[in-house]
Amino acid sequence: MYDNTQKSPSQVELGHRASDVESYITPASDPNNVQDAAPFEPSSMDRPLTEADKKAMVRGFCFFLLTLVVDIGFPLAIYYGMKNHTSLIVALMVSSIPPLLLVIGKFIYNRKVDIFGCLFVLGFILSGIFALVSGDPRLVLLRDSSVTCVVGICFLLTLIPIKTKRFNNRPLQFLFYAQIIENLSPVTWKDEQGNEYTLSRADWLYTYVPYLRTYAIATTVLWGVMLEAEFIAKVILITSSLTTDQVVNYGNIIIGVITAVATVGSVLISAPIRSRSLKSYKEWESQRFHPAPPPFAKRD
Repeated sequence: MYDNTQKSPSQVELGHRASDVESYITPASDPNNVQDAAPFEPSSMDRPLTEADKKAMVRGFCFFLLTLVVDIGFPLAIYYGMKNHTSLIVALMVSSIPPLLLVIGKFIYNRKVDIFGCLFVLGFILSGIFALVSGDPRLVLLRDSSVTCVVGICFLLTLIPIKTKRFNNRPLQFLFYAQIIENLSPVTWKDEQGNEYTLSRADWLYTYVPYLRTYAIATTVLWGVMLEAEFIAKVILITSSLTTDQVVNYGNIIIGVITAVATVGSVLISAPIRSRSLKSYKEWESQRFHPAPPPFAKRD
């Protein structure tokens, strides 16, 4: 364990840096000079959840519920409120406005381009054009599912181990996880020669905690397959003899079931992450020296 009286440069330390995905090397003047090493600080994985952490989790859960209401609740309420007073095409198109506004709101608030949001908007525009030209309201019903199909394909494509000098493909669920912990301090260490290395917390976990890689791959496969299943089910409903109302009802039931199954599955698979991560970190901390991270450790 770490001895405060003997500050070894080999101990893992936590520092700060500008980029979350940066990994760099800084030669030390003397690897045996104890004055070159900063004292070890406990990882956030060692600490219990603070009140701020709990509040952040509650806010995230509330935002998730709000998203469900806007994406599912509002469209259903608008559709059933308008369908007896206007055409089905108009009712379906207007019912899609709340999710569209949510996409725009996320863009304004986060100041980032939401690729899934862009896909949704594209599907919104194309399906509206097709429905108005053909006069078939069922094409509007296929809009959301067509976007779901594209998103599911995106999940599955991120499983392909593509590696270049500037790009390292990672499972999409890991990228979501990395966004959640992006504000945690990075992990910094030195090798026997005194060279210093730094990885973001997410990259360190993905590199040195095997279970996190298992979680990322398993949940990415789960969501990809479930989203494709929703698209196939919606196509079957639309091409059947069911009425538009029945397609809307059954379609939303399918979406709810698939979302619930994928969410519960993800939660169950993610349950051991903290304990496994802490165990790996303790083993890492007990070692005297650590080599340079492997090439796949960085996301870009």
